Amino acid sequence: MTGTDYAQHFGCGVRALEAYEREGSPEQVDAAQKAFTYALRSVPADLPETERDRYRAAALGNLAGVWYARGARTGSVHAVHQAMRHLNEAFSLCDEESTTANLASIFRLWQRLLPKHDLGELTEALNLLRELKERGATRGGALNFDASVALLFTYEERLRRREHEGDRLALAESAEETARIAVEQDREDAASFLKTAAAHFLAVADHPGEGEGYARKALDLAAEALSRCEPGSDDHHLYSFDWALTALMCLSKNENLPDIQVERMLPLLHESVHHKVASDADSHFPELVTRSLVLWWEGSGRTDRRAARAALAHAEVALATLNEDSLRLVPALHTIGILLQHRYAEETGSLADLRQAAVCFQRITELSAQDSPDHRDAAAHLMVCRLASPGEGPVLDLVHPDDFDEPDPQADPTEVMATAQGLLDSARGIFEKELVARALTLLGRLGAGDGLNPVMAADHALVLASALLRELRHRPHSLALGRAMDVLERAAAAQPESGTRRALLLAKIADCWHARYASSGSPLDLEEAIELACGARDMLPRGGRHHRDSTRQLGRLLLIRDRRSTEGLRLFREWAAPDDPEGSAEAAADWSRSAAGMGAWEEASTAAQIALRRALTGLEDAGGSLEDRLARIHDAEVIAVQAALVAVHAGDLESALRSLESVGSARALGPGEGPDLGPPPEGCVVVHLCASGGTNVLALGMDASGRTEALWLPVSFEDVVSQAGLSGLIQGDTPDPAWYRQTVDVLAGWAGEHLVKPVLEKWPTSWLCVIPHGTRLGSLPLHAAWWPDPTLPEGRRHVLDAVLVTVASGARRPRAGEPHPDEPGSILAVADPEPMRKEPLPGARREAEGAVLHFARSTLLTGTDARRNAVLAALPGAGVVHLATHGHTDALRPLVSGLVLADDETLSMAELLEQPLSGTRLLVLSACSLGQGGVFFLGPRPTGSLVQALLRTGVGGVVSSMWRAPDESSSLLIDRFYQLWRSGSYPHPAEALRKAQLWLRDVTNGELGGTPPTSPAARRFWEITRPYQHPVHWAAFGYAGV
Repeated sequence: MTGTDYAQHFGCGVRALEAYEREGSPEQVDAAQKAFTYALRSVPADLPETERDRYRAAALGNLAGVWYARGARTGSVHAVHQAMRHLNEAFSLCDEESTTANLASIFRLWQRLLPKHDLGELTEALNLLRELKERGATRGGALNFDASVALLFTYEERLRRREHEGDRLALAESAEETARIAVEQDREDAASFLKTAAAHFLAVADHPGEGEGYARKALDLAAEALSRCEPGSDDHHLYSFDWALTALMCLSKNENLPDIQVERMLPLLHESVHHKVASDADSHFPELVTRSLVLWWEGSGRTDRRAARAALAHAEVALATLNEDSLRLVPALHTIGILLQHRYAEETGSLADLRQAAVCFQRITELSAQDSPDHRDAAAHLMVCRLASPGEGPVLDLVHPDDFDEPDPQADPTEVMATAQGLLDSARGIFEKELVARALTLLGRLGAGDGLNPVMAADHALVLASALLRELRHRPHSLALGRAMDVLERAAAAQPESGTRRALLLAKIADCWHARYASSGSPLDLEEAIELACGARDMLPRGGRHHRDSTRQLGRLLLIRDRRSTEGLRLFREWAAPDDPEGSAEAAADWSRSAAGMGAWEEASTAAQIALRRALTGLEDAGGSLEDRLARIHDAEVIAVQAALVAVHAGDLESALRSLESVGSARALGPGEGPDLGPPPEGCVVVHLCASGGTNVLALGMDASGRTEALWLPVSFEDVVSQAGLSGLIQGDTPDPAWYRQTVDVLAGWAGEHLVKPVLEKWPTSWLCVIPHGTRLGSLPLHAAWWPDPTLPEGRRHVLDAVLVTVASGARRPRAGEPHPDEPGSILAVADPEPMRKEPLPGARREAEGAVLHFARSTLLTGTDARRNAVLAALPGAGVVHLATHGHTDALRPLVSGLVLADDETLSMAELLEQPLSGTRLLVLSACSLGQGGVFFLGPRPTGSLVQALLRTGVGGVVSSMWRAPDESSSLLIDRFYQLWRSGSYPHPAEALRKAQLWLRDVTNGELGGTPPTSPAARRFWEITRPYQHPVHWAAFGYAGV
């Protein structure tokens, strides 16, 4: 072969390749491939080796170009691989610049065709690339970078297709190598490649066994990437967020970081999360950050408060982005609950934290299936939060054992005893036993108190005996009682004969004998207790606190011995200090109960009136928070019910009525002033229903003539509590509509049979106004009551057919001679705010738009207009306020419950109750469910129901839902109500609501209209069907007020 042959074949190949690139004919590319192959074979053998290698490399490079052109036009993976093989071989001969340029083009094509590779081809591609790097062919600058990028992308593609052993680490190392080359060449995209390498090393760190130390390597790369960005630029902000997230990942993998880096990271994370949420409301980024923060917190043994605080903040951000049906809602609630629970125990001791944790776990139990792990776990955490449900609603214990710090081992006895006494004062609920045990352990440091001076020994004996007596409740057969008596007797023997501490020790010994009598029943034990208590009382200075406490103790013991003991009652009377205007309402209430226990009803009534007067005096103090004021009203009402019950037993019905109508007045009563006991208007009977533990429900009624009578109903307080609990169940969303409907029906039947029917038999009337006392009675749907009646076609009689049933408060009830409320001329309607996370309420909007048509002056706030400030500005002066929005309820923090407005703003119940609403004739709570009968201000301090609280603000009347009513039937009912009321047919809104309920119950499909079935028989049946005859539809709303 000669050089001429080589040149001829080479020239033919170049021309064929150029023609193929212009025209794309397969024959042309085949000709080019054949020509360059011949050129490769025709390299002159007589040339020097270096020259010969150069000729061969040129032919191989052009053969690679042929395969490249074929691959670029056809997308053939095989063609690209052939091009790579030829260039690989060419580089083994020489590294001329033209060959390098060809390789850069092939790399770009290779990357474009990576998705077309199968796994075998990807493995082959990696081998080709690694072979190029091993031969050192890529030592050129740009070429070295392109080859590294190609290797990086190939590893990524193979890892995306299938987990391959070692690929993850190889990918991270390849990414780092690429980034290092970019940095050496000072490329503009170096920061981007450093960021990519950091991300890949983080991925390696996520896999146990592969990731030791790689999280820190990722952080170093992220920091280097950030350092290459110009401060203040968009890239600098973005890379700062990436660095912060990488730092968080390091912490979540138990990598320790300097405090300065942690303090730099936390605000960057906060900014990053808010930026993500603002740009994408559905982003999972807040949850990712929260999970990592929780891992950091868990990895620190739950000791790093920075992690806990940051995790809680980000968890709340994540929760705010979720709607009610999101699958991510339960995990978010669980995280917040755990963090709040821990913050309460380890940091703040704030009851608000503990309450909110309980709310989170309670919400999980509502959202999750009963047999699911989420439900069981949340229920367990609720127990830890000490949430119980006694008669008056949930009570949250205030103290967790971990809230108390152990005194230093060298602490003096005074500090030890003070801590032990604090534990005993706080011991209640499910942790009572543990708290008492901790108190005993602390006191054990002091032994039997033998080394203490007499004063300290007495104090030690008193605290220790108190702890041992508490322990006796949980271990009745223990030796605690004997030990307590021994310690007390030895301490008493060391005291002066007439000293105060000796008296206190004797009183505590009397408690021990009382405890012994409780287990033995021996009269001798009780006599010993009485003798000691009497001696202790005689030794204590009169008028002091200790003397009053001893008086109470002795009185109780005497009444235990003889429930008709006049001396015991006299001691309770003395303890209550009836002549002291500043005496305790609780003491007078105890005196009343003691007198009632021995049948001294007149004295019991007198004592109860004193207790009520003292409680009402407390109401005159307008200071404190709204919650405090409501709690004082509730406490006074409890005493008022007690006063009424004993007054009825004493035969003083007027005093009973005065007691019940004295509490919660919308106006302040002057000195010596009493409530207005005027009779109701003609045709109306006002009935107070009173429920108190251990007694039947009392009905105290007054008719239009002013005659007052009492009736004991055949149902106990405990029965009311259980049925009110059922009322609470029907207010939530339920997956079983049949169960939902049945529950409503059963509840209405129970109320009719046991409450409404006996009352109407005693006081036949066409208008029954019920005033419920006690937080549970108000949750019963009395207006929907029915009872069996076989004389009727349906076999039951509904009170709605013949009687108007309304609810009122003692201060806001119908009275004869009162001027009829002015007809309202204006309405404020708030409906269907947007935007908000919850679903729209188009039915509520139509309802509100229809309501405003019935008034001369109206303000309609819907959509984006329904904002908090706009609503607050429009409330004063509105004759009717119609609120048809979503609401959120918080049973433990009811004043935080509220209406959801545009942009998810909230108008809380606290704000609503503070508004001047005395000029409002009617408040309609529709769609929001906040007016539900069972939504009470319970929490740790029971404060009554929302409706009663609204009536106390001076609102004329409230139309509110008793349960979550179906949207369609609610809309029809409210529309009909406004039509009947505002047309003048029924000027009282309560009667208009009753007529609307009767219409909805009885209306047929034929009267409503719609599309009937095509079958004639089915059509006839459809026309006479009453779609809303079940009380779940027509009885959903009730009226309260005047």
